[in-house]
Amino acid sequence: MKKYLQSIVTFIKSHKIILGVGFLVLFLGLIIGLPRAKSALLPPEEKYETAKIKKEEIIQTVSASGGVEAENQVTLKFQTSGKLAWVGVKKGDKVKKWQAIASLDKYDLQRKLIKALRDYSKELMP
Repeated sequence: MKKYLQSIVTFIKSHKIILGVGFLVLFLGLIIGLPRAKSALLPPEEKYETAKIKKEEIIQTVSASGGVEAENQVTLKFQTSGKLAWVGVKKGDKVKKWQAIASLDKYDLQRKLIKALRDYSKELMP
């Protein structure tokens, strides 16, 4: 062990200048690099812009193009074909479940029913 320590001491004595320069470079590297490494590891500081308080109107305008669609849409289908006689809502109105929205002209339907009933009654009478 003594020989090992003696060899280290002789190495240090013979290479004083190189070791001194090496420690100086290491020391300067720590002094210069430590603040940079610290700033790289920490999150950036939040910057705030300050202003004096004054009373003003705030106006904000939004300009956009496109269409707006409802979340729920329904296609209307009638049991029979016919002329539309009544529409009870306008575009954009809110409707509830089972609310009457439109109806067909009943005149043609009543005529067809009366004709069918007459034909049926004629079949029953011999």
